[in-house]
Amino acid sequence: MPDLTNLYGNPTLLAISNANTLGNNTVIAAPGAGKRLLIRSCLVWNAAATPAAIGLRDGGSTITPLVTLAASGVEKFSFPGSEGADEFVALLSENAAFVWNIDTANAGRGIIRYNIVGN
Repeated sequence: MPDLTNLYGNPTLLAISNANTLGNNTVIAAPGAGKRLLIRSCLVWNAAATPAAIGLRDGGSTITPLVTLAASGVEKFSFPGSEGADEFVALLSENAAFVWNIDTANAGRGIIRYNIVGN
């Protein structure tokens, strides 16, 4: 497990997602052997004209169940244990991508704040 007490040596990065494909969409690529993605915030909005369900994945493993967003709806995801916190944290598996699973094409837009930790 990487030391998460001091992230100053690991710059905070920002990813903008435009996930358009039905099913799994890689939002942040796997960081490489010995490294993990630390997802610190995830704001998702539905760009489709109809409701869409979006779930978050740690590579092939489910982080959150599908959450249905209304047309043009917005969701700030929180992870278990982080409810009410200013930011939530999901430490992904080693060398795993951050993936969104979407049940409607052209629906997923979002902003993700994250760090790469390890080694």
